[in-house]
Amino acid sequence: MIDSSYDRNAHPRTASPLFHCMLELEAITRLCGIGKRSLDEELNALHRTMDKDVEKLDERSLEAYLSDINDDYIVVSETLPVYQWYALYVLAYGLFEKALSEECETLRVDRNLSLSAKDLNGQGLVRFKTYLVKVAGVTDPFKDQLWQAILHFAEVRNAIVHRAGFVDFKPNDQSSLYARLSAKGDVAELKQEVQNQEDAQIIISEQYVLSSVETYSAFLRQLQGVAHSVRRST
Repeated sequence: MIDSSYDRNAHPRTASPLFHCMLELEAITRLCGIGKRSLDEELNALHRTMDKDVEKLDERSLEAYLSDINDDYIVVSETLPVYQWYALYVLAYGLFEKALSEECETLRVDRNLSLSAKDLNGQGLVRFKTYLVKVAGVTDPFKDQLWQAILHFAEVRNAIVHRAGFVDFKPNDQSSLYARLSAKGDVAELKQEVQNQEDAQIIISEQYVLSSVETYSAFLRQLQGVAHSVRRST
């Protein structure tokens, strides 16, 4: 949750990108609850339909019915949750990255800096960190373990966006994302459809999405305080 002691009117222009992102992340948290209830109701509705249908069937018809409805059951019980949590996870990450980009620009204007983040090499989080640390002088938040967790979340986000959540199956390569995800145990499952599959799909849960949101919010609170101190010192 947003710190209730924070005065959003104290320095609205300089704080607004980070504060606004924290509000947006709160909305993601709320949407997770709505999404979970919707998924549960969709599955319960399918169960009710199946129970009603089964009552009318003899043994021979039942086998055919269950075979026909199996695909629909997989969609509701497995595919829809994957899409739901992927979508919210990627959106939360996008909001966080956008906030860092906007904070870089706000600091540039406030401190009359000659360089912008766009002038630097690199992409995404790497470029924004470089700008905030080396150009704007905002260093402390990037020394915290929160930042390392965010880099991990970024790797998972990239796998979702670029490979539909699949990662190479490399359990013996401790540097691989597969091995690190397995060791952390913070995803619901690394799923393979067949035994000899060369990759596995990351199946994230609601709690994993919420964990990422909480991490982004905690980091933004730190960044907000340090950035404000840097502004006051110039």
